[in-house]
Parts: sequence; structure tokens; C-alpha cells
Amino acid sequence: MISQSEFAETLDEVRRHAEEMAQDPEIGLPTEFETKTAAAFLWFARSCCDFAVIEVGMGGRLDCTNVVVPEVAVVTNVALDHTDRLGKTVGEIAWDKGGIIKRGCPVVTAATDMTAVCTLREAAQDMDAEFIRVGDDDWATYRYSKGERHDMGQVFRLETAGGWSQTYEIAMLGSRQVQNAATAAVGMAKVKLPGRFEIREGKHGPGPMPTKEPDIILDAAHNPAAAAQLVETVRAVYPDTPVIAVVGFTRGHDAGAFLDEIVPLAQAIIVTRAGTFKPAPGEDVVMAARSRHAWVMEREDPTEAITRALEIAHMESRSGDTALDPIILVTGSFYLLDEVIRDLRHRAAVNPTQAGSSMMGSMDIKDEG
Repeated sequence: MISQSEFAETLDEVRRHAEEMAQDPEIGLPTEFETKTAAAFLWFARSCCDFAVIEVGMGGRLDCTNVVVPEVAVVTNVALDHTDRLGKTVGEIAWDKGGIIKRGCPVVTAATDMTAVCTLREAAQDMDAEFIRVGDDDWATYRYSKGERHDMGQVFRLETAGGWSQTYEIAMLGSRQVQNAATAAVGMAKVKLPGRFEIREGKHGPGPMPTKEPDIILDAAHNPAAAAQLVETVRAVYPDTPVIAVVGFTRGHDAGAFLDEIVPLAQAIIVTRAGTFKPAPGEDVVMAARSRHAWVMEREDPTEAITRALEIAHMESRSGDTALDPIILVTGSFYLLDEVIRDLRHRAAVNPTQAGSSMMGSMDIKDEG
């Protein structure tokens, strides 16, 4: 949570810029909400937050919050409100609220008025966005039903026609809170966190025309506990599949304990530089891997490390020594993932059949401490 002093300092910085804007008669002085929104965005950026939940002030299409490109857009129920600004009908208001939908961005709504539902669905279609409706009727994509109520809150259940279901408990009473919580739960389910077992689909991918490269798994695990969970996930998703690990660490992290988890999983380990921010010496990581009886090599440049990993994967696939083609696991640092993602994007631009051509999100650098 932002402290009072941080709030005051951030708002004062934004205020100075707002006063400069006020000198331009074509712009004028920003409103209080616009000023606070700018301060919030500035603090979020400086705090390197993973996700921010941004609530529109009014409507959506022309709201000052609508400069963001969201992971998911959520529109709760649409009703007559602010009719002097947003429109006289539910359809007009839904059109304004639908302005927050961005191209390819899933949209979740709990709208019950069919005019609003149709308006939002059309807006989603125009943006090639997945449209998901949450409701308590049979027409909803996700249907919720209220369960027991008690002094500490209430229980509700979400389900789909495909047979998926999940029970939730909230510490608030009222039907409106169930609707809001169900909508929020579905919205969160549509959020993808880059660098957390992110799969760049290759030969193992489900698409109709898989690329000619192996799957590449990007995971920012950088401590032993996260490494253990990563290994468990790899073995569950890719049972009996050979793994080529590309690893890099920043100083201060226990590379040895991390490798204790990774070495038994990997057929080969390629040590590389974890970006330019406090990278751990490659030779130290190589020695730690060798002491754990790993087949290891070093390529300081992450681009060269990925190239070598692809070469090994190709050789293993052609040899026929294994029943399954190898996968490549890149892990150990957010900074390493950032460089590898840039490299994969370049490869995909040069040759769409190259590794990483199935893009699944972008990467923001976070301080690993």
C-alpha cells in the first residue's frame, strides 16, 4: 500500500505537470480524477507492480483510465447512470463502456440487459476479442449459483456447460456481491502472467501447423523452492520428455541449491548471462553444475545459448534415441527471460517457423532483489 508520504510526493510531482498543462488554453487544468489517475500510474510504474486493477471513473470510452492496454477488460452490469454524459439508453451506455475493449483482449461482463449484452458482444467482435458473459441464467458462459449464507459471508459456485465448476467463499453479503465476485473470478482466470511456465509452442504444440522447433518453456523461478515447483510442473506437463535447460542467475541467489532441483531433470545444461544487471559469474555456475554431475557448457550470450540449445534439440530429435523430442527450459532470472524473449521475437520476425513464433505475451522486468 502506498504510504502517506509517497502519495504526497507523487501527487506533488504530477501537480506540477498539471499546472503546466493549465497554461495551454486548448488543454486546460486536468480534473482531480485525472490528476490522481496520473499519480497512480506513476506510482505503479515506479513500484514495478506485476498487475494493477484499474477502475474506470465514468463510462469508459473517453475516461482518462482508457490509455492502458489491459490483459482483460471487465464490464459489470450496465444500467442507467450518468445519463447526462453517457447516453439516455442502456445501449448507449454499453457502447461507451465497451470502449475499454482493446484488440485481442478478452472481455468479461455480468450485463443482464440483452441490449447491453449485444452491444458489448459486437464491440468485442470488432476487436477480435473473446466475449465472456457471467450470469445466473442458462445463457451465461460462466453460470453462478448462490450457496449457503452465514455471519462471515456467503458461498457461491461457478460452472460452465463443459462440466468445469469451482466453489468460492466471500466475506460479503448480498446478491450484488456474488455477481461482482463471480465476474472478478472469471476475469482473473483470463489473466496470463508472463514468465510463469509460459510455453512458446513448437513441435509439441496443439496448433494445426506446429512450428519446426521444440517447445520452449520460459519460467522466472530464481530460488530453490520455485525451482522445485517448476520441476514438478515440467514432469507433469511433459512426462518422460528430454529437457535442455538454459540457466542464468543474478548475484545473491543460491545457484547451487537451484541446480540441486534442475540437474536431475535436465539432460543438458547451458549456462548463460542473466542480462546485464548483477549477473552471477558464469564460471561459478558451471562449476556448481559440474559438481552435481551435470552435462554442462557455457555460452555467455543468451542468444548463443538459445542457438546451442536448439542445435542440441535438433540433434536429439534426428538421432531417434528418445521416444519424445526434447524441450528447452529457460529459467533462473527475469533478466535472462527478457533477453531470450527479445531473441525469440527476432527469430520469429526473420523466420515465422522459428522458435517462439507462437507468441504468448510480453515480459516486464522485475527486480529480483
